[in-house]
Amino acid sequence: MSANAAQPHTFERRILVAVSGMSPQILTETLFKLAVEGAPRFVPTEIHLVSTAHGIELARETLLDHGRGQYFQLLRDYRLDAEPIDFGERNLHVICDADGRPLDDIHDAAANRSAADCIVDLLRGFCSDHTAAVHASMAGGRKTMGFYLGYAMSLLGRPQDRLSHVLLNRPFESCRDFFYPPATPRELTIGGETVNTADARLTLADIPIVLLGNRTALEGLQEGAGYSETVRRLQDSLDEPQLMIDFDAGTVRAHGKRIRMGKVLFSILAWLAIRAREGLPPVQFTGAEAVDTRTLLAVMEDVGASERSLSALHAGTYGVEDFRPNCSKLNSRLKAELGPAAAHYQVVQTGKRPFARYALGLSPAQIQIRGCDHEALVGQITKGVMQ
Repeated sequence: MSANAAQPHTFERRILVAVSGMSPQILTETLFKLAVEGAPRFVPTEIHLVSTAHGIELARETLLDHGRGQYFQLLRDYRLDAEPIDFGERNLHVICDADGRPLDDIHDAAANRSAADCIVDLLRGFCSDHTAAVHASMAGGRKTMGFYLGYAMSLLGRPQDRLSHVLLNRPFESCRDFFYPPATPRELTIGGETVNTADARLTLADIPIVLLGNRTALEGLQEGAGYSETVRRLQDSLDEPQLMIDFDAGTVRAHGKRIRMGKVLFSILAWLAIRAREGLPPVQFTGAEAVDTRTLLAVMEDVGASERSLSALHAGTYGVEDFRPNCSKLNSRLKAELGPAAAHYQVVQTGKRPFARYALGLSPAQIQIRGCDHEALVGQITKGVMQ
């Protein structure tokens, strides 16, 4: 079966992620609703749990003890062990402080930042895998942990990813001995009252969120960037783009950031920026509408590009095979400097070779040109032999 974003259970890699505090049973409760009662069933191929050092130790004791662990009991009860699920010691993620020391509790601003960084770093890796569907449960842990998980899912999640909260009726919600409805109902004592697990009612509430993972280009987010830095970069990507080409300084300013680049890349960006600002069509290197590259030569000469860089332009042999590699380098440079915001400024290709066209996707109002000689260049490009 091919993967379908509307059907997360069809993905090759199915990941359940949960945050917990002192109630590790939220994991088995969520797994029960997904893998046993789900319609369709979402059986994870791997499970990951995020918590403090105390929370992880409690999860280790109550879930992963092979003799009495409730996770293994759930697998046996409902025959979920027929398909291997990767959930063990390496899938328990302890929140650590800035110095790498495990945290016992989330009790101050620094600990909150550490929890946020741990969650976003974990999800970034999962949501970068196009073969994976992520289901995140925000039912456990402190309120801030649930918030960070939900917000990180919104920032990084794709159409196949989901966020949920598991709910349990009274009096079971306050019972530390209840982990899921067992296949054979049994009696429990809660607050001096005897109850039967057959009366337990679990609800998995799907939480609708705006999934921005595809829009914000995850590959533009630096590995290891913390929660705050990730939010800042994604916010940048949503801000109005502004491009400044400064011929005097030989620099580019994009999204308020000054970027230095080699003369060839600067020239190509400046050439395309002038064309975009003047409302000229995309450049094409083949056919009746092929661009005259003498104006690119003028830009490169103006910025002092090397003779080696100018040789093909001088010879009149400069073509798409010369242009495309530099476009790739330019786009990579912008992505490295700007992250997701680089999408506003990159060279965009439309159509197929050999008749592909190349342009910036910026409006004239989003582009400024500065420098003592640029007006002459603009005049040559707009009034000269350029198409």
